[in-house]
Amino acid sequence: MQRGTFVEGMSRAVASVSIVTINNDTGRDGVSVSSKTSVSANPLAMLICINNEAASVAPIRQNGVFCINLLRD
Repeated sequence: MQRGTFVEGMSRAVASVSIVTINNDTGRDGVSVSSKTSVSANPLAMLICINNEAASVAPIRQNGVFCINLLRD
């Protein structure tokens, strides 16, 4: 992803809910998050906050890669 695309996307995601998902050998998993922010545009970096007791935490950590899906109004 290019920096400009990332910055524009983040400017539109101020008050949205997002879905963090994974897809690995054991299947798909995900969790909704309302706490996320862009940390840096160079390099591209995001911060998400998920309760440690959420069922999706272990699969997300084990997978090591996740997708942040921004939901639109």
